[in-house]
Amino acid sequence: MPGLKPRSTACFAIWMRSHGSPLAGWAAVAVGLMALGGCESTQQPRRSGTTHTVTAYPPSALHVHPLSHVIRRDDGTVAIEVYVQLQDADGVPTRGKGTLELGFHQADRFGGAILVRRTWTVDLTGLEANRSAFDDSLRAYRIERDLGPESLPRFPSVTASWHFEDGTVLEHSGDVRVIEPRPEDDQRPEGAIAG
Repeated sequence: MPGLKPRSTACFAIWMRSHGSPLAGWAAVAVGLMALGGCESTQQPRRSGTTHTVTAYPPSALHVHPLSHVIRRDDGTVAIEVYVQLQDADGVPTRGKGTLELGFHQADRFGGAILVRRTWTVDLTGLEANRSAFDDSLRAYRIERDLGPESLPRFPSVTASWHFEDGTVLEHSGDVRVIEPRPEDDQRPEGAIAG
């Protein structure tokens, strides 16, 4: 057979010369190949000249992850860290290629947006940008942006829109936590352990 070579070609040739029956010869060859471990493939798998990605489970839902939050840094600036998760039809987190639009809102206590404060567009169509924004441990995209030296918002929320290359758009909004430095952190002596 093309592409396959018996492991013991010399033994096979000797045995075929000593036995006259072709049927017995083939039966013995089959038993011999099984005993010797079969055949080795000498052919490489065929690959087409073009490569394409087939996604068996394409993203069908978008969620603002509950770990998203707004925080005041030590230098007094305020930042938002948003985690956005794509999920397939079974609810399993997955990756996707597209453009992510984030809107940061000041919301009332019932979740209604009062004012759009900031918007960002993040291009995640390039593989390198996509990989660097993806957090493997959370299986979500992590986007961090400065909000400037502002006071912390009272009821912040985020709206995320994922725009795929084929025109499909997924959206989701969610409230984000506000993390303020604890006053006792600033008054603790240097080297003290937090309790």
